[in-house]
Amino acid sequence: MSTRVASHYGDGARGLQWLWFWTVVGLALRLWTLGSESLWLDEILAAERVDQSLGFILSGGDSASQGPIFAVWIKFWGMIAGTDEWMLRIWPAIWGTLCIPAVYFLARQLFTGAIALLAALFMAVHPFAIHYSQDARPYSLFLLCSIVASYLLLKMMRQHRWPVALAYVLVAGATVYIHPFAAFLIAAHLWMYLWFRRESRFRGALRYPRPYAWTLVLLIVACSPEIWQDAAIMFSDTVRPQATAWIPIPSWNWPLVNAGDYFMWRKLGYAVLLLAALPAIFRALTETQLRIGFQWMLIVAVCFWILPWVISLTVKPITVARYTTPGLLVIILLMAVAATTLQALPRQLYMMVLFALTVYPLWGYYTGVDKDPWRQHAQYLAERVKPGDRIVAYPDVADVAQEYYLPPGVCSQVARADSPAEWDSLLVNTPRVWLVTSYLQLTPADRSQIELIERTHVRARQIAMRDLLRMHKHRFWAAPIQVTLYEQHATEQPGPAPAMPADTTTSS
Repeated sequence: MSTRVASHYGDGARGLQWLWFWTVVGLALRLWTLGSESLWLDEILAAERVDQSLGFILSGGDSASQGPIFAVWIKFWGMIAGTDEWMLRIWPAIWGTLCIPAVYFLARQLFTGAIALLAALFMAVHPFAIHYSQDARPYSLFLLCSIVASYLLLKMMRQHRWPVALAYVLVAGATVYIHPFAAFLIAAHLWMYLWFRRESRFRGALRYPRPYAWTLVLLIVACSPEIWQDAAIMFSDTVRPQATAWIPIPSWNWPLVNAGDYFMWRKLGYAVLLLAALPAIFRALTETQLRIGFQWMLIVAVCFWILPWVISLTVKPITVARYTTPGLLVIILLMAVAATTLQALPRQLYMMVLFALTVYPLWGYYTGVDKDPWRQHAQYLAERVKPGDRIVAYPDVADVAQEYYLPPGVCSQVARADSPAEWDSLLVNTPRVWLVTSYLQLTPADRSQIELIERTHVRARQIAMRDLLRMHKHRFWAAPIQVTLYEQHATEQPGPAPAMPADTTTSS
């Protein structure tokens, strides 16, 4: 669809027809290959919720970086439909699809119908939005609720009505129970209220502040239990001290890097940002009727890119691209504004370039492997593990991946010992040990346990699962799963094991 059509139909019934067409396209892209890839470790941990008690989940459970809403949903859905890859990911795909019409109606509040229609198009095909719509985690739900809450805030500021206000409290409050980064969304909304209330269209928020104050009180009351728990986890040295230990300190240019990473390929993302920013800045300087929309994007960018970056540098690292999912709205709206800037043929060519650059990473996404190859690692082990062998995985949390994917007979051979004496008794009658390493660097305790294995066993084979697969070159992340086979010394002589050539066998 050309941008001329978007401009002509963006505000009418034909525009809604195009919107539903893009929604169907977006749904198809999110369902395509939905269950073809292995679950990655966090998705497997989500599947574990089915066996956890409701009280354990609501109290925070073992999750320091997620709220309870998604975990409760997965628990009851998994009890009904099971926990295979497709069933675990179907709801994130639905939520991600609903983001398409949601961003349209939000953009209508901020810009024009033409911009809103193109925003829906870019949301339908954006690789970051598609990837996390195929992820059994709460990020697509977080994005959806952030869009709806922002729409309700703008509608409430035009004229305060309690049904709209209560709906806003419900949705905005739900985001806090979905992900801790919702605190930045609430901060952004408070900033928007204070900034926008002097605009003519929102003048009622300035003249009649009392109902808005009561709405804020209700929101604070609704969110306070989860905010208190999240704050305790973040700032306490005793509550889950390793909860965010894996997050590195961000670089000085992290906000720009994060924006580029939304496109899977950072350099391509920079190119799109440059192409979109120049005409968008021109419109921001010349078209005052679009001022509120640009101010909205600025506030979201500051709250989801700059504030987490500053906190990470001064307090504790918290910057992870997927945590800033609502910041994707800045990119989507920026591209939509830029695509409606020029006239006639130049506009259409410009739109085609933006669209092509956006969808380019999807070819590799659909034809390569983007997630942890736990399923493939289980197939590899199931074909080779013999009776009497032992499987040891590091870190400890990776045991859940063994339990999820290994056949029951092989899964029973997964071993764990807590002391050197237990390791000695475990290894003495074990002819072969399969060592599986994946996330994080080995701790000193882990290395000492591996040294115990190498005293009585020699390294016979080592493979990296990613080397056996066609991995997507520009994937967001896939764990470097490595399998090492140790065989017992024929003479039982202790000593370091020599390195052996890597296994070149292809996984089934």
